[in-house]
This record gives sequence, C-alpha cells and structure tokens, in this order.
Amino acid sequence: MKTSSSNRLLFNSVAGRGWLVPIAIAALLYAISLHNYLLFHTLAELFPIMVAVIMAVVVWHTYEFSRNHFLMYLGCGYFWIAMLDLAHALYYKGMGFQAIDSANLSIQLWVITRFFEACLLISAPLFMKKPVVRLPLFTLFGAIVISTFALINAGHFPDAFIDGSGLTPFKVNSEYLIVIIMLGAIGFTYSKRTMIDPFILKLMLASISLTIFAELAFTFYISVYGLSNLVGHIFKLFSFWFIFAAIVRTTLTEPFQVMSRVSSTYDAIPDPTIVVDRHGYIHQVNKAACEMAGQPAESLINHHCHDLFHPTVKNSESCPLCDMITKGESVSNLELENHEQSRWHLYSLTPVDSGILEGMVHVAIDTTRRRQMEEALRQSRQKLALHVLRTPLAVIEWNRDFEVVEWNPAAAKIFGFSADEAFGRHAAGLILPDWAKDHVNNVWAELIDNRGGLSSTNENLTKDGRTISCDWYNTPLIDEQGEVIGVASLVQDITERKLAEELIHDEKERAQVTLHSIGDAVITTDALGTIDYLNPIAENLTGWESSEAIGKPVTEVFNIVNEFTRSRVENPVEKCLREGAIVGLANHTALIRRDSSEISIEDSAAPIRDRRGDVIGVVMVFHDVSHERELSNKLTHQASHDGLTGLFNRQEFERRLTDLLLSAREDHKEHALLYIDLDQFKIVNDTCGHIAGDELLRQLSNIFAKYVREADTVARLGGDEFGILLEACDINHAHRTADNLRLAVKEYRFAWEGKYFEIGASIGLTAITDESQGLSKVLSAADIACYAAKENGRNRVHVYVEGDTELENRQSEMQWASRIAQALKENRFRLYSQVITPVNIEDGLVPHYELLVRMVDEAGESLFLRKFVLGIQAQANSKNLTRPFMPTAPRGGQRGQADPTRFFPPGRRTVRPDG
Repeated sequence: MKTSSSNRLLFNSVAGRGWLVPIAIAALLYAISLHNYLLFHTLAELFPIMVAVIMAVVVWHTYEFSRNHFLMYLGCGYFWIAMLDLAHALYYKGMGFQAIDSANLSIQLWVITRFFEACLLISAPLFMKKPVVRLPLFTLFGAIVISTFALINAGHFPDAFIDGSGLTPFKVNSEYLIVIIMLGAIGFTYSKRTMIDPFILKLMLASISLTIFAELAFTFYISVYGLSNLVGHIFKLFSFWFIFAAIVRTTLTEPFQVMSRVSSTYDAIPDPTIVVDRHGYIHQVNKAACEMAGQPAESLINHHCHDLFHPTVKNSESCPLCDMITKGESVSNLELENHEQSRWHLYSLTPVDSGILEGMVHVAIDTTRRRQMEEALRQSRQKLALHVLRTPLAVIEWNRDFEVVEWNPAAAKIFGFSADEAFGRHAAGLILPDWAKDHVNNVWAELIDNRGGLSSTNENLTKDGRTISCDWYNTPLIDEQGEVIGVASLVQDITERKLAEELIHDEKERAQVTLHSIGDAVITTDALGTIDYLNPIAENLTGWESSEAIGKPVTEVFNIVNEFTRSRVENPVEKCLREGAIVGLANHTALIRRDSSEISIEDSAAPIRDRRGDVIGVVMVFHDVSHERELSNKLTHQASHDGLTGLFNRQEFERRLTDLLLSAREDHKEHALLYIDLDQFKIVNDTCGHIAGDELLRQLSNIFAKYVREADTVARLGGDEFGILLEACDINHAHRTADNLRLAVKEYRFAWEGKYFEIGASIGLTAITDESQGLSKVLSAADIACYAAKENGRNRVHVYVEGDTELENRQSEMQWASRIAQALKENRFRLYSQVITPVNIEDGLVPHYELLVRMVDEAGESLFLRKFVLGIQAQANSKNLTRPFMPTAPRGGQRGQADPTRFFPPGRRTVRPDG
C-alpha cells in the first residue's frame, strides 16, 4: 500500500481533531472518578467494549469489499476481548455481581484478557497476506475465551489480587510478560511495514504502545480504586481508540474513497454504459447513459434496459440483446437500427459477477453520425465517379508498373485512345514521345519513392500522331499498409493556351521594346500602386534601377513636391487608382530623385483596364521640363519685375494694390501706399549720364528694401518714381516708415567718378481703407500728396487727407493737365485772331493781330481760359501750346488750314489763351 495526500489529511484529522474525542472522554471519566470510582471503572470499560464490538461488526460486514485479512483477524479477536472485558467489568469489586465481594476474579479476567490481546497483536502480522475463514476463526477465538473463563470460575487459575495486600507476584509478572509480548508485537508489526498503509502502521504502533503503558500502570496499585489503576484505564481507552481509527480507516474510509473514484471513472466513460442483472433490470448507469436516455440516474435504476436502450420495434422477448443478457452471452460490435428514432447503435455485452450481482455490463455506442458519414461518403464516391465521367480533365489511374487501370472519357477525347485501347498499356507505348521517356520515368520513380504529389507540363502524343502540351497533376495512391499501389493523374490539354501565351508573350515583348524606345519616362504599377516596370528614361529621371524599383510602392520611387511651397503633391498613380480616370500633375511639380536632387516634371497617369473594364494598374508617363520651366519662370519674373532694379514693376504693383483694396473692403483691414519721387535725380542724370542714373536707382532700391517688411511691396513705377505698399499698416506707422525712408535717402551720398551727390525724396502717403474708391483714385491721391511734398519744399512726407483744399486744387490742376495733354495729342486746340487797331490811326503803321487759343473738349465744345488756365500753368511751358496747332490757325478769325505766318508777319503777333 502507498501513502497519499488523502492519508496525510486523514492522519492529521485523527491525530489532531481525532484526539479530541478520547481526551474529552478521559476528562469526563476523571471527573467521575473523583466522586464515584466504581462508576468511572464501569464507564471506562464500557467504552473499549463498545469500540471493540463496533470494530468487529464493521470488519465482518466489509470484509467482502476490503479483503483485509489482517484486520479481519484483529476484528474477530477484539470481539472476544470485549466479552472478557465485559466480564471483568461485571465482576469488578463493588458491582455485586458475585457472592464474595473480592477484586481477585475481576483482576484474573483482566490478566487473561491482556494475555489474549498480546497474543492476538503479535500473531496478527502473519495474516497480512494469508486469507482467513471468518466463521471458523471467530468460533476458535470464542472457544478459547469461554474455556479460559470456565477455568477461572472453577478456581484453576492463580490468584492475582489479595485484599489488603494488593497484587500478587503472578499478577505483576504476568503484566511484565504481557509487556514483553507487546514489544514483540511492535517489532513484528514494524517488520511488515511495507505491507501496511503507513497511516495504519502508525495507529497500530501507537495502540500497542499505549497498551504497554497501561499494563505497566497496572503493576503498581495496591487498591483497585487507586491512582495507578485509574491511569491504566485511561491508557487502555486511548489504545482502543487508535485500533478503532485504524479499522475505520481501512474498512470504511478507503473503500468509500475507492467507490468515489470508481464512480467518477465510470462517469468519465464517454459511451453509455449500464450494469444490468440477468433479467435486464438496470442496477447502475453512468452519466453518458443518463444523457442518452434523457433521464437522471435514479429514474433509470430498476427499469428494464430494453425500454430505454434497445430498438423499440422489437419487444424484449424477441430482442436479440435481451436474449443474450438472459443467457449471459457476451457480444461485441452488434449494430442495430432504431427505426422510430432513425438512429444506429453499436452494442456490446460483457458478463460480470461481483458476488453480489450477477449480470452484464451493457455498452451502447451511438453510431448514427458514423453511418451518416458513411452514407455521405458513398454518395460522394458516386458523385466523384460521375465527375470523373463528365469532367473535361483526363482522369487516369496507373498501377505501380505505369500501366493504365482507369481511363475516363476526357482522356479518350484528349489522346484519341478509347478505354479498351488504353487499359493495361504502358505509358511509354501509349502517349509518351521517345525523347521524353527517360524524364517521365524519373518523375514516376520520384512519385513512388517520395510519396508526394508532383505537377509538370509535358509534351504528349495522340493516337493520330499529333504532339500536344498537357499539364499533369500526379498523386500517389497509398493503401492501408502505407504501400504505394499506383498513381492518379489529372491531365489538361493546354495546347491552345500555350499558343495564346506565346502570342501574348510576343505582344508583351513588342510593348516592352516600344516602352524602352520612347523618349518619355514610363512607370507602370499594379492595382495596389506597386511598381512592375520602369523604362530606361524613368530609371534615369528617378535615379532608381529597374531591378531595385520593381515591387516597391510608387510613392517611394516617384516622390514629388510643389516647387514653391515644398509641400507633398498627391501622387497621380494614387489619384488615378482612386478615380479610375486619366489625371495630370499639378503645376510647379518637382520630382525628388534618389540622390535628393530635383527636376521639374510634367506627367499624366492613365488606368490600365482588363477585358471586364476593371482597373488592374496604372501607366504613368512623365518628362523633364526643367529647362522650359526655367525659361517660363524667367518670363514670369520679367513680366512682373523692373529690368533695371529687380523690383516689382508698375503692372505687378497695381495688381497687388488691387488685392489690398479688396482686402480692405472685405476684411476691413487698413493698409498704406507710399508714392516716392526722387529729388535732384535729374542733376545726376544730366551731369554723369544715364549709366550713373541707373546705378543710383539700383542702389536706392536696395535702401528701400531694407526699411520695409518682407510682406510689403516695393516697386519702380517709372523714371525716378517708386511705390511702396505697406500691408496691414495704419497711417501712423506708415508715416514713421515713410519718414525713415526719407531720412535714409537724405543721408545717402551717391559717388560716381569722384563726384558726390546728395539725393532727396518727396513722399506722398495715403491710407487704403474700406472707404477707398478704387485703384486710380488711390494712385491719384498718393501722386497729389507727392506733388504737394515737392511744392512745399521737397524732401518731405505729405499725407493725403480727404477734404484738404490745397490738395483738391492740386488734384484739379493735375486733372486739367492730363486733359490738356490729351487734347494736344488729339489736336483739339483752336486759334482765333483779331486785329489790334489803335485809336489814332497813323499812316504807315503795321497792323497787329492777337491770336486767341481755345481748347475743344471731348464733346466738341470750346473751353475758355478760365476753365483750363490752371492746367496751362501746370504744364509750365507755353511753347508746348503753340507748336501743335500753328498749322491750323484760321485766317481773319475764320477757321482754316492756312499757315498763319502767311498772314501775320513775324514779330507782329501775340498769342494768348482766349478768355
């Protein structure tokens, strides 16, 4: 027997909580002894008596299950020990059970009882493995006890106690002999420890040891009511308790644990299993059987197995299973169908005889699923056979010798041989060309040896001698013993497909040559944007070799950004795949090559579609436009910049001014316009020439740029006039900026060929607000302010303020000056003449004439002097008024085309505006 965790737990229970029972009883008995020793003795003897009787009964009735011969031997002995102890208690002094009130008879019974117990314990290990016959053994022990009791009653037994003297030498020596026998029992029992459960061994050794202590205590007392007698009985109580614990452990606890384990194991059997008697009535069921019957175990017990587990179409009298149960015949793998439930079960019956029950172990395995699978397999085979007959693929089965054993109609159609013509023929003489036989034989050997499937494309012969191309899929056929018995082949005629593939291959090659030859870069991708082709131009422009780029995402190879903002530009391939339409690149796109250099490109991407119209890829064509874009950028720059200074020109200035006017109206922002006219510039130009004047303009342009912000605009408007737009700038800040510019120009000294010049700047300033009226109005206001600055002494800043009378007059003069200049250009001035006659006419006086000038407006009406005299003053040069219209001077105040010099001699005429 082996120890286990359950043994340790039980030992802890008995050695721990198990001590509480005898300790509690001992304490109670001790308390009783203090008041009534006779009662103490009676109760102290009754407890071991009851324990011994219970032990005997338990061992007797569990022997069929435990088969523990050792404990059966002890149980029979302890029953008769209990009887002797009962007699000892009854004959104890003071009990009044005998005529002579003496302790001798009671102590004689004690001695003989302990001798019997010692002999029982020392002989018990002999029956560890030796079977015992209960009834004869029980009878033998009874005979010994009864005979000994009779001898004592007859007076043929030595005295053990003499009243007044105490224990006799016989009694004391007997106790020592009993102790010696007990020690022998300990040694003999320990020598058999390998045959005893360690827990039981500990209990047995403890019990014998306590018995020894009890016997030694009984060697000291003089009075049967003394302390030594009391201690001996307490030790005896504990001794019997441990014997009781050993027997309960072996005959009750362990069997029930085994039963529990057996029950659990029984329920773990996955197949429905029941135990029935010879009449078919159920005595035990497992969990699977309960599930099969759909009822709990208690409902199935004592029911007939036929009603619950056998096919119901037969009654129990005609049921073959019931007949076999009655006869006790075993059977295995008997499969029956329950037609009502449409289920199949596989039954087996095994006879069993436990000594208590003679019957059968009945197992019923539900094979319905297996039957269904077999039927499905049968139908599948039928369908497979039909498929083999109807499939367009040739299905050929070969034996190990490479001879045909199956040849379907498709094989006959492909190769031209009927099934009868092909059966039994070797492949070499049937469909293999001579040059392929060695290769095919090697493939065949590999199939047989490696037992793995192989596929290949081969050239084969037909019955009419044609050579065809076929795809072969070959699989070894292996039997239940793992031996290769042949090969199954699926064959597809791919002759037409190969011809089509060759045509496609040729077309692809031509397409590749074309793409390699064109002058633009070409990249193609699949439907996921993965590159599958680059032509040489694309390799050159991207810096990627084709072998490296293929398989990479197009965004990794074709990395594009905006030339100006440097932000990433959406890849046209991604956009094309998303929209399924042709797309082009945005303007100003640069390709970042693999070496991080950049080139300007233009491109387009178009989807590649299959026959169904689905997009399967993209082709992208692009080319280098760096040179063209450089020229375009130069032209764009020239169109918006002054060629001399590099500043913005008037056209770009007016465009930006228009944007600021819109910003002021819509966003209610305030901006400012500076109109700058250089002072003393004409002196430099006239003194040093135009080259020096140009250099002065360039240097002053650099000075202007230093005093404005990056967002501001500096432009040359013409000649020595400049304009500056101050964005998001109020009038006060603009005035400070203008004054700083004026001072910078004033402090600047222009040097040219050893000459130094001081330059000044007259600056007109006007605000740009949401109330500003328009481009011309704002420019005019700034120009007027600039003129006012010049008129007021030059080298100063003048701010245009709405309602300023001086500026309004100046504006009127400027407007008239503009109209006069336009009239001169369009020849809309007229001369009128009148004679100057003196009051006293003297003979010989030369006549004088006065020529009057009038201007004709756009509507054809004549305007008198008072209308445009301010404009004339603004022109500041009346000679400009004479030359254009002198040829059209009329005669005698009449309009005409005659030359006025023909009528008015030189030095005799005066010209003035009329009015």
